[in-house]
Amino acid sequence: MNEVPAAPFARIAPRIVAGSLALILVSRVLLAVSGVWLAGDDGARYLQEGINLSTYGVFSSEIGTHPAPTAHDLPLYPTLLAGIHWLTGEATATARAAAVINAFLYTLAAAGVYLICRKLVAGQRTALVALWLFAVIPEGIPYSIFHMPESLFLALFTWSQLFLIRCIQSGGVGALCASFSLLGLTILTKPITVFYPVFAGLLILVFCHKMRFGRRVASAIAGLTLVALALCPWVLRNWTAFHVAGLSTITGTNLFDYNYRFILEDRHGTQAPEILKQQQADILAGVDGQASNPFVRSNALGAAAKTGIKESWQDYLVTTLKRHPRLYIGTGNIAFLKLLGSPTGSVAYNQVASEGVYPALRGLPATVLIAQVAGWLVLLLIYTLTGIGLFTLLQQKHWLALALLGGGIAYFALLIGPVVHTRYRLAMSLYFAIAAGIGWLRIQRGMQARGSIRNQALT
Repeated sequence: MNEVPAAPFARIAPRIVAGSLALILVSRVLLAVSGVWLAGDDGARYLQEGINLSTYGVFSSEIGTHPAPTAHDLPLYPTLLAGIHWLTGEATATARAAAVINAFLYTLAAAGVYLICRKLVAGQRTALVALWLFAVIPEGIPYSIFHMPESLFLALFTWSQLFLIRCIQSGGVGALCASFSLLGLTILTKPITVFYPVFAGLLILVFCHKMRFGRRVASAIAGLTLVALALCPWVLRNWTAFHVAGLSTITGTNLFDYNYRFILEDRHGTQAPEILKQQQADILAGVDGQASNPFVRSNALGAAAKTGIKESWQDYLVTTLKRHPRLYIGTGNIAFLKLLGSPTGSVAYNQVASEGVYPALRGLPATVLIAQVAGWLVLLLIYTLTGIGLFTLLQQKHWLALALLGGGIAYFALLIGPVVHTRYRLAMSLYFAIAAGIGWLRIQRGMQARGSIRNQALT
């Protein structure tokens, strides 16, 4: 799968890469500086956690002068916001500065995408295409700016992948430590990667041929230990605050409020909210007065949701298959319009649910409609190239790249399941971009081969 660049291109490629990264950075900083709405979906909550941590020394999302500890979110990004707030002393300035820092973090993630592609296929042109596609993934434009943890997550996770590949290809201890330490930090940013270190360890066991098998096992165990060490301080904090050794309450509550709720909605329609409310009351009545403890509450709701999903696994499978494709359709255009301060377009989008698609489309401004179509075209291009890229890796038996990219997409798709907010797709964006770059290489080679055959026929 190696690409041999022409000598002139090899000389100018570093300048093109630097220029591309500079363009990504400048465009994001301009959005961060000029954006009207920077909170995104959950940014207000993260900002409040940062302010509370800076002002009161308490990790909490509550508003007030005596906030009680909470554990819904993970601590890394709110800690960054707390540092910014300590310097600025003001919420609006903190939000704006965080958006600018997110622009730098997203650019750092883009650099990681380029380097990963170089490591996998040793091609500068292919890596550049991957870099450009990563930069224009529609949801990545607004969500790379909002004061939410997406950009920090992508920067940490992308570079953990780069060091993981280096470890597998070279057997280096330094790369192993860097990869799993960064994976620990990604979990402390967003909990969706909590199981990924196990997958990374399996990749080392299977593909790290530079090591004897016994050393591979030891390396995987060492990596998982590094992740555990990174998580220990936060787990101890939760044990001190709530007497539960856990990471976050988000897992249990999301399982009950979303995954399980979707089954009830498919089964009972408009009666589902009332049924869910009654079930929640019954569950919390059985926790012996500990419902005020967020971990006890979350664990009880999560356990009930798991039982309900297991008992109705066929319904859950149907619900997931029905809802999951929506993950790949959204463009993040509503978020982008709000970022730019264009409420007209976002209101028109919201009318789709109440009025239907065709009446609402008639009310969309032309610029909004053009942006939506452009987003869909970009997604169609990326998905098509991704499919070609993965198929090419399968044909050429490039098992490491196929496992990393295909396995990574499958990992996040499985954990996202039916809870299909567009921003969740960002976790997959590096895999889509790299696989799409490989697909572009396949098409380019095919066109060159046909051109060579045509030229030979003419001569």
